[in-house]
Amino acid sequence: MEQETPDFNLNKLNISKKTAINSLVTASLSFIPSVGPYLAEGFNYYGKVKQERLNLFLERLNEYFNGLSNEEIEPEFLKSEDFARLFEAVLKKVSDTKSENKRETFRKILINSIGAKKVSDFSETFLYLTSQLHEKQIEILTVYRETNNKVSELESRINNLNQEHKLNQDAWSKTPADYLMRKMSELDHEIYSKRMEAKLLVEKLNPESFGITKTEFLFYQQDLVSKCLLKDISGFGIGSDNSIDFTVTLFGEKYLEFILL
Repeated sequence: MEQETPDFNLNKLNISKKTAINSLVTASLSFIPSVGPYLAEGFNYYGKVKQERLNLFLERLNEYFNGLSNEEIEPEFLKSEDFARLFEAVLKKVSDTKSENKRETFRKILINSIGAKKVSDFSETFLYLTSQLHEKQIEILTVYRETNNKVSELESRINNLNQEHKLNQDAWSKTPADYLMRKMSELDHEIYSKRMEAKLLVEKLNPESFGITKTEFLFYQQDLVSKCLLKDISGFGIGSDNSIDFTVTLFGEKYLEFILL
């Protein structure tokens, strides 16, 4: 029997209770002298904005489902309590989120769970973090992860090149030969090139690269540290020209995996 693609049409959601509450609030605001009508108008407008956000979000989510084959859809998972709770929590966050980029992040969170056919035990924590973090902080966290990984690879390569250089130097000290000198010169050039590459990567970790001020950059970094997503390792890179002051924690890695970044 052919499985039907789930339809997350907002019109099918039960919003009668919510509508009644909104009507009551609007009526109550109208009784406030002078500013009541303005407050009521603002409240109604905000309600429409939130619903528009939900409509657009659900339309885009439905596009994702339409692109899936029947074999990729697990109806039992979609009907499970865990996914229902996650779906409800995401909808609440989406309606309250002004940033389009963050609403897209919430969509990725759902897609990630649907693809994995499971809900993370830290879903509520990660959803809360996503709603609390500035989109620039998510970008900073992502760039730090990528930079740390690239610099680590480069430093590993530099260590291997240094070991090879030492072997050639030891061989040359016993038996001087032109080919050994040429080899050491080539190694010196490659080591220098890798060090410069790593240095340039580290230098890009600055406010200008993210289009923010130095004060904002420092604030975002400190906030990420306070949320245990970044770890301050300044001082641990003593002696290294390519040392990075911050590294992404294991918790931060799991968070980025959760939001598919």
